[in-house]
Amino acid sequence: MVLKASIFSLLWMSVINAQTEMNYSYEMKYGDGKQVTPLTQDTTDYSYFENLLDINTYYGDKIYIYSQLEYSNPPVYGNNRTSIDSILNTFYIEYLSDRFNIKLGDLYELYGRGLSFYTLQEQTIDYNNSIKGLTLNYFLKENLKVSTIIGTGKYDYRSNPAKRESDLQINNNIILFLLNLSDSF
Repeated sequence: MVLKASIFSLLWMSVINAQTEMNYSYEMKYGDGKQVTPLTQDTTDYSYFENLLDINTYYGDKIYIYSQLEYSNPPVYGNNRTSIDSILNTFYIEYLSDRFNIKLGDLYELYGRGLSFYTLQEQTIDYNNSIKGLTLNYFLKENLKVSTIIGTGKYDYRSNPAKRESDLQINNNIILFLLNLSDSF
């Protein structure tokens, strides 16, 4: 009920405010069958029902909000997401200006061409190493940028890739400061 009210209010707000632009992407995965165990060739029941809804919201040209909702019972990989408190999979809000941009929420960032720092989400294999926190980029000059990222994250992974649910976990805390001199941004 809360989810329906939230979506309705976002739709209504986009109708009222002409500078608001929203787009949606929906993906459903369904399967029902048997899974073969690699070594013994035994079969077990295997089914999944996974739903992903991405909502992109733009307020003018300065504010961007991204959210991903997931209802999975069960998912292809990972834990069930059926309750209201677990449906919001990813969320961040970003403010952009000429001199700086700031992002708050689930952060997916790339620094040093991925060799210094790289976070991403790959839904097909249940991989998400995002950081919940704050990132700030300040452009001092045309080719000089100062960046910082502060946050915490929890990375779940499997001891055996054949497992559907993660059984191991790493907790991360990060404070990163960068000075980037480049030919162009």
